[in-house]
Amino acid sequence: MYFPYGLTTQVCRRELAADFDDDMVQDAMAIILFPTRKTYEVFSVSIRDHYRSWEAQTLPNPLRRSDGECDYTPSDDLVRLYRLHSRLLLFIEDYLTKAIAIDPSRDYCGLSPFSLGSQYLTYMGHPLSARFGAANLTGPERQRLFRAFLRYELLCKMCCADDPIDSSWYYGLSSLWKYKGQTFQQVEAEAIACVQTYVQSLHKAISIQCESYDDLGFGYVNDNLFSELSCFGFDLAAALLQAATAGKQGRYHVQMWFCDLCERKLEEFRMGHDRDYRDYILGFDLLCEKDMHYMEGPGMYRMLYPIGLSSSMQRYLYRRKAWAFLDDLRLHPARLQLVHFTDADWVSPEKLHGLHDLPVDEHPHDAQMQLEYPTPPFLQGGRFVGLAPFWQ
Repeated sequence: MYFPYGLTTQVCRRELAADFDDDMVQDAMAIILFPTRKTYEVFSVSIRDHYRSWEAQTLPNPLRRSDGECDYTPSDDLVRLYRLHSRLLLFIEDYLTKAIAIDPSRDYCGLSPFSLGSQYLTYMGHPLSARFGAANLTGPERQRLFRAFLRYELLCKMCCADDPIDSSWYYGLSSLWKYKGQTFQQVEAEAIACVQTYVQSLHKAISIQCESYDDLGFGYVNDNLFSELSCFGFDLAAALLQAATAGKQGRYHVQMWFCDLCERKLEEFRMGHDRDYRDYILGFDLLCEKDMHYMEGPGMYRMLYPIGLSSSMQRYLYRRKAWAFLDDLRLHPARLQLVHFTDADWVSPEKLHGLHDLPVDEHPHDAQMQLEYPTPPFLQGGRFVGLAPFWQ
């Protein structure tokens, strides 16, 4: 395994160390080294052992140079960590592109092609908006984002990997809600909620572009389903995103995937086997607790928190604006200085109907892209089979 041409291990470590502290490296390695599913008994023991290794902070740390390591032959773990960082950055930039959009109801329907060279949000192959660049973030903003995205993915893997009926396992995961040995401050838990809201919106945008979304709420492909899908983390989101942005054929495959998923979910519901993972990430409603230390949070959070207490809808809109991450409102359009967000911030597919009248331009830069996407994962017994790690 190797780096991109010209990137040395020394430069790579310097770049990663700027965004990842030691605790975040442990989160990242817990994701990278997460056990693969075999038999239930073996897998159950493996993830418990893995959790204890992560909790004790004894997983490998590729940012520490090993004896005899050559600058141009990096370890496999360092390459994996670099790839994980790069892929997470794509999701972070996609989130911020939508969070600071002039018309978020439009951009939240867009998707970012899952490649380092993508420059635009797209809607059914048509450019929608230029993507945000992470170079515009401050160092603390980058760390807050990476910390929350890493921990969210780790929560998804740990909390949804085993059978949720086994409450003894779930309630033994208390360290996942701690950082540096201290229970999450409310703003840190709010940051996790922001990531979950973003992943839900990603599944919604995928369903809209694949013409599966039921905006009237009569079908199964609705906001409740997106909430549940978000608990499977970035592996599922990446697989669907790669297919949905790979042209008409890819979107058709995802559309059929949603149809099959709905049939299976309805059958599980009839048989009483339906599982709801939605409460397994945070485990509590943040609105039930007042943040007595909100003035210790980032600038945007401090500014908006008193208003965010007014309603769950207001806080939902703030999560879509990345309020738990940004130092101030400098990245947001001038109209947001009013800090009250309105109905214009809700997702509105109707604003994109004009794009349906444009000539189909599936992938103008690479015609082969239509064939380069993974098969959407298969639902089996409450688990998605065939999911590859998003960072590979």
